[in-house]
Amino acid sequence: MSDDDFEGIRYNYFNEKPIAETYEGTYADQSADLVKDYVMWNHSLADVLQNLILNGMEVLQFK
Repeated sequence: MSDDDFEGIRYNYFNEKPIAETYEGTYADQSADLVKDYVMWNHSLADVLQNLILNGMEVLQFK
């Protein structure tokens, strides 16, 4: 997972721990008077697709 400026890798793709970050501003206005804490998790494409398939989703094509 890249840093906010997409200049380097900040988190390992296979990170299994929660990622906690604090963001200031908004996507549209980075200078907005807003501070928000977020907690995120990485999920590999294989994890997502496999769980969708196991729960009844039929994948007809994937490119």
